[in-house]
Amino acid sequence: AVALALDVSGAVQFGRRMQAVRRACMAFHYYSRRFHPHDRVHCVAYHETAREITFPEVSRLRAVNGAGKDIGGCLQKCLDILRRDPDRVPVVILIGDGLPAAGDRAGFYRFMENNREYIERAYAQARLLRKQGVLFTFLQFREDRHLWQEYADAAAQQIARSAGGILCRIAEPDTM
Repeated sequence: AVALALDVSGAVQFGRRMQAVRRACMAFHYYSRRFHPHDRVHCVAYHETAREITFPEVSRLRAVNGAGKDIGGCLQKCLDILRRDPDRVPVVILIGDGLPAAGDRAGFYRFMENNREYIERAYAQARLLRKQGVLFTFLQFREDRHLWQEYADAAAQQIARSAGGILCRIAEPDTM
């Protein structure tokens, strides 16, 4: 059972990221149906909240401008979905920039302090994935603004490490 978690916060509206997310998700869906028809693939769109979506909805996804990212809430939603299939190997593929943030508190100054709750929740949920035996891959879009890049890279690395998973950094959306 695979949960594809797709970042739809304002951060993915830049540089063709949203188009890349949609294309990658649709390609994965096609591949899994063709070559692994018994696998179950679920999609979760996340920003300040996470919700399960259908594959037809993926092609219509739009970025939510100004929204933060509750990565911890997204990982919790993925785990809830995967628990429906307890006999299958659970897999989470998280796609996003890796920056857990509250939309109204995401300001640049004192970022870590302002978003400590979101950041810690993301790490805690990642540790829970590891404890539950979930295979985890994080496809991280590289943030191109210098200081945000440091925050995003550190958070993405810690999330992947906490989940016992793999972190793949994507410099160009078209390569995804």
